[in-house]
Amino acid sequence: MDPAIISLAGIVLGVAVFIYMAFKGFQLVITASVASLVIIFTSGVPFMEMLGIWTGGLSRFINNYFLALTLSAVIGKLMNDSGAAKQIARSFYGLCKKSKSHQKLLAALFVPVMYIILCYAGISGLVVVFTVMGIGYQILKEFDIPWRLYCYGGAVCIVTQWMPGSLNLVNIAAAKTSGSSMLGNPALGIVASAVFLLVTFLFLVSDLKRAEKNGEGFMDTGAAYDASVKAPASGEEKLPPLWLAVLPLLAAILLATAFQQDIVIALFAGVVLAIACFWSYLPAVKKTLGDGVVSAFGPVIGVGATSAVATVIMAAPGFGIVVSALSHLPSTMEGVGYIAILTFIMATGSGSISSIGERAMQCFTAAGLSPATASTLMQVATFTTCPPHSSAVANVTVVAKLEYRRIIGLYLKVTFVGGACAMAACLLLTQLGLFV
Repeated sequence: MDPAIISLAGIVLGVAVFIYMAFKGFQLVITASVASLVIIFTSGVPFMEMLGIWTGGLSRFINNYFLALTLSAVIGKLMNDSGAAKQIARSFYGLCKKSKSHQKLLAALFVPVMYIILCYAGISGLVVVFTVMGIGYQILKEFDIPWRLYCYGGAVCIVTQWMPGSLNLVNIAAAKTSGSSMLGNPALGIVASAVFLLVTFLFLVSDLKRAEKNGEGFMDTGAAYDASVKAPASGEEKLPPLWLAVLPLLAAILLATAFQQDIVIALFAGVVLAIACFWSYLPAVKKTLGDGVVSAFGPVIGVGATSAVATVIMAAPGFGIVVSALSHLPSTMEGVGYIAILTFIMATGSGSISSIGERAMQCFTAAGLSPATASTLMQVATFTTCPPHSSAVANVTVVAKLEYRRIIGLYLKVTFVGGACAMAACLLLTQLGLFV
């Protein structure tokens, strides 16, 4: 049998093993390692060479994200232990209570909206999860909304990858590859975003209604995370005022966006400001800082190992069969297919565009599309960025203490169904000669 066919079968088997072990609750590093070994052993490439590729992928992830994830975990811990997260949640709770019939829906929308704002500003969802989780926890628990629905934040944030002017790395990579501006094709980007958000909203409403009908509340999936949160001291709680509670997080966001500072610098400044602002509200500053740093180690290693799975898949000869098959499609579909499939395999939109964007651009040019339209199509084609072996999904399972089997379906239906609808709308408009 052709070694490439065996390798392709190994890729499929490796992903299946990853999904099965994750469903069975195996530790993330073990799951990712076993899946990678299946792909390595069936690749036909010397074992040590493929192992070096795997460890290289793991080390690159740690190198790229360790400081950002650690600092974001620390600032999240500072906001939680000081009561800042609870103060923000209480304020939002008050706003939700003003609605007589849509309180739960408004509360459930808080996390997705926060993710969209922060990810549009260019902050990675892997980082956002630490800073938003404490606030989201307070709000979802207050309204007894299933904790698993927190994942709508991570799922919906892919829409920021194709919103015009987004500072998301996907937009930056697409603009650079196509030679277009960061706006891409604004009209096409707005249509894609609107379609995706509409589909996501309908899914969220449906999930809320189903949870209420089944009597599912926060603790059904949130008990483990709830047990890990520091219980408030007895007696009257001393919380920072709202303006002070939001100041460190707001400062970090402004530094990363308005002042174009590296996310590590922005988060470090946020940590320092949080210590200064919350000093009198923290029962034990040293313990909070220590706990914050330690809490980041598990996600960094686990998510890094998951990210390395995609690195091994790309290096396997079987992946070449997939690339070859796409060459038989019409030019526009071929270009979209390259980005969508490689994004699924790599579980990163910016990485796939950087790797195969030039080839996709040749297809879009052959189809007579403008650089701006090509840029937006590349962005929307990254809707496959949350496959079962996604580092984003892995990150949430570790940080939010959620079972993989309880959340993977949510990620897949929101990103793949919503994204496919958005992609279909874009392809239809371009085929009709609009926005080309």
